[in-house]
Amino acid sequence: MEKFFRFVIDNKVFVLVVVIVFLIVGVLGIFRIYIDNDVLHWFSRDSDIARLNYYINEKFESNNPIIIMISFERDVFTRDILEFIRRISRKVKEVEGIVEVISLTEVDDIKSTDEGIIIEKLFSEDIPDGEGLKGIREYVMSKESYKGSIVSRDGKSVNIIAIPQVGGDASKVARVVRKEVEEIINLSGVDCKVFFGGAPMILNSISKLVVEDISKLVPIVSFVVLVILFVSFRTFIGTFIPLITVLISCAIGMGVMGYLGYPLTTFGVAIPVVLIAIGNAYAIHVINEYYERIYQHTNSKDALIITLKRVFIPVLMSGLTTIASLISIGVGTELNSTKNFSTVSSIGITLATLFTLTFVPAVLQFFSIKPKRVHLHTTTSFLSNVSKFIFSYRMYVLVIFIMISGLLIFWATKVRIEVDYFGYFDENTEPRKVGNAIADTFDGSFELKTYFKGNIQDPTLLKVIQIIEEEQRYFVGGKSKPQSIVEVVASLNDGMVNVKVIPETEYEVQNLWFFIEGKENIKRIVSDDKYETVVNLLLGKVNSSDRYALINYTKDLINKYSNITLVDVRESLDEVSKFISKSLYNRLSRAGVEVLMIDGKVLDNKEEVTSYIEDVVRNYLQQNLKRDFKNYDEKKEFLSKFVKKIYSSLLIDENVLSVKDVEYALSPSVWGYIPVPSEEGINPFEFADTTGLAKLFSDMEQQILRNQIISLSIIVLVVFIMNFITFGNFIESLISLLPILFTLIANFGIMGFLNIKMDFITVTIASIAVGVGIDYTI
Repeated sequence: MEKFFRFVIDNKVFVLVVVIVFLIVGVLGIFRIYIDNDVLHWFSRDSDIARLNYYINEKFESNNPIIIMISFERDVFTRDILEFIRRISRKVKEVEGIVEVISLTEVDDIKSTDEGIIIEKLFSEDIPDGEGLKGIREYVMSKESYKGSIVSRDGKSVNIIAIPQVGGDASKVARVVRKEVEEIINLSGVDCKVFFGGAPMILNSISKLVVEDISKLVPIVSFVVLVILFVSFRTFIGTFIPLITVLISCAIGMGVMGYLGYPLTTFGVAIPVVLIAIGNAYAIHVINEYYERIYQHTNSKDALIITLKRVFIPVLMSGLTTIASLISIGVGTELNSTKNFSTVSSIGITLATLFTLTFVPAVLQFFSIKPKRVHLHTTTSFLSNVSKFIFSYRMYVLVIFIMISGLLIFWATKVRIEVDYFGYFDENTEPRKVGNAIADTFDGSFELKTYFKGNIQDPTLLKVIQIIEEEQRYFVGGKSKPQSIVEVVASLNDGMVNVKVIPETEYEVQNLWFFIEGKENIKRIVSDDKYETVVNLLLGKVNSSDRYALINYTKDLINKYSNITLVDVRESLDEVSKFISKSLYNRLSRAGVEVLMIDGKVLDNKEEVTSYIEDVVRNYLQQNLKRDFKNYDEKKEFLSKFVKKIYSSLLIDENVLSVKDVEYALSPSVWGYIPVPSEEGINPFEFADTTGLAKLFSDMEQQILRNQIISLSIIVLVVFIMNFITFGNFIESLISLLPILFTLIANFGIMGFLNIKMDFITVTIASIAVGVGIDYTI
């Protein structure tokens, strides 16, 4: 390597020019970088985690919604406020990239008339006032499909839900939407409070945070490094050359990121910070060794040659172990953002290592100045005393380390894996406040989608979907109402036969489809060939474990109902009663009734309320469900009496739950047959699975531990091999891993003690610590 070193030193100007050219090219590449924090885009279309999500978004032309929640001091059912809501809704609909807007004034309503079914806007162009508006208010507040979804339970807040176009830049569209809404509110003078939520709005907040973090963290870490270097070397060259070297490496690395088309994400913001923090160490080794040699040689060239000979292997090994640690982070993961971080960071460290052995010697030779000797007698004396103490009391030191390790291992067991968008924000930040407000007032903003492939016009499949979505809803407490085709079909049937129930024949469903064919809101949940559908469930404040439990529960339901037998309802009263009791509880919970007072006894939890309802339903069915229903009139008569029984038994009335909502919950009692899971039976659907943002988070959580194990295994093995090559001794190579092992224990122990969750960002710390930490052993 001496020839190479002499070439670098003899051609110092050439080396400097080459580095400057690379720097210019790299800086130009930085301008190609764009910000993209859409979680779905962090995965490739072919990844197991995101494949179905991409497919559903394109198939149903759906996307994560933009949610605009507006709260008023007074009731929203006044002409001026409704006109204000309509103005905002229609302005949002005009924004390029918005394909659909759902709001109180723009929603389609299914109504039954003497002439048949009518689907029209809930509010006409001329919004009524007085008694007409009072009647609409009573109608809206009696329907759970509206109350809690687009208008709050107290009638003082509304939700405007905007659906961005698939394939577009949802965060950019969200910025335009926000600007337009804020402009209307400012000009109108209406006294209201607006909350901008949904994934696209949160992405904007995260993108803003990314820019702010880079603008703050890079100068801070640069300043800290600069201070440390000055204290260490006390010279201009010694202070600035290591930092300049790593900044050049960082700039070129980020430029490569731009040329490769990698977006800047929440993960990517750490790249320059990591590079600056760990990339300057190699130049420090060279400069420190050079300063030691320059005092022994009057010729700076000779001092540089000896310096490079001595530090080449340690610097190379340190660089390679760090590069290996960064590469290991991207191995075995489906996250593009993680792979991009791994690639760009490893390129940056590769450049830092290369420039340390070329650019730094060239600069030192170019500025051939013999530095003043820095006397560090106090520091050297202190460290000497410390080493003597450790050597003298090595057994005690070892015992202390073992005790500390045991304590850290205990805390390491407390580390929790969790991926949560809101978790990256403080409680007082806008995203957290908005998320909490929307979750408290409405259903929430994060979707869990359940996909079904099969004949959507088959009543059996519709019944299976109704069972699964009601079970999902019950599992999360009942307040969130799924959006699906099932209740739409039942409502259409109600318009035709005055009974809100799924029809018994496919022919009846086909006849009903005429009224919704081509509707935008239907296209979002049913494919054009009517062979695929999706159920959307919005989630509010659901922690990681509950979200994971819901997804597993849904998968169990899908597996359970993948084979069914059709059983007469009269022979399955237990199954029917349980299902109806859960459906009724869901509606009670959404209406805000979670406590019942029955015969002086307080029923104040889900299980007690459901159990009581189940007993009421079962007893009623045992006494009254004794014959087949010849037509819908008989079903209507039966359900009408059943509704009254529920009202009287639960001590509520139609002001709490509308007749139609209770009727729909009770409708399985008049199905004729109910799908019951069976090992040998028919398959109601070809395929079903869960997806959506909530599912993506849970899948990411499952990958984190696996990726951590793979990454650490790879880097520890690589470090051992490199140390063995360096030291040539098996025992010494093993001993060199002990500090790294303690560092890993300390890393996870501190995370557990401080309740720092392991997510897709913090999972990288351990691997980087191994790659960087081995430098000190070397």
